Parts: sequence; structure tokens; C-alpha cells
Amino acid sequence: MTLPDGRWLGKGRKIIENKLWYKENIQFFETGTYTLEIQHAMRNLNQVEGVQLEGVTDIGISIEKVVPNH
Repeated sequence: MTLPDGRWLGKGRKIIENKLWYKENIQFFETGTYTLEIQHAMRNLNQVEGVQLEGVTDIGISIEKVVPNH
């Protein structure tokens, strides 16, 4: 992934790590098991048809508890 000017996001040479915020201030009101489904959607500029990402071997999600500042 890159910034609009073409500079790469993430760090590393063969394994790239990116940390992007997806949603904030989400509350889970009920205890239990939640299911999260992830799909990538990559497109070439100005094209509708999607492309497959070569070399993607893993993806992770981190759900973090936020403690408000007092």
C-alpha cells in the first residue's frame, strides 16, 4: 500500500507490516463470540475489475480496549 504520492506504507523488505485503523469507538455490549469476516478489494487505478494480491500470506486483526483519559 502506498500514499497518494507513491511512498510505501509499512516497514520491512519481504514482510511488510501495516497498521491501519478500521473502526473506532465500537462497543461490544454482550459477552460471547463475535465473528469478523475480512475480504480484500484491490483495484488498479480507474478500473472496476479487482486484482488478486500476490504474496499475501497472512493478515491479523487486533481489537484493543481503549481506556478514556480522565
